[in-house]
Amino acid sequence: VRKEEVIGATKMYFRTLSSAEYITSSHYFISKGVGRDRTSALEGWVEKYREALADTATNDSVDITSRMQ
Repeated sequence: VRKEEVIGATKMYFRTLSSAEYITSSHYFISKGVGRDRTSALEGWVEKYREALADTATNDSVDITSRMQ
């Protein structure tokens, strides 16, 4: 994962929030749990970011920063 992907994914996540009170704590956003129970919201957002980039590559008129999910 590149730092640009992390930054872009985090920005996408922020745009989905309706209020600052719903922001996930940074350490839980990056990784939560241990072993098999470990989850990462960041990984999911990086995947969404990559999909948005792929969509943008096929349709240059779409602004990736405006995509919510």
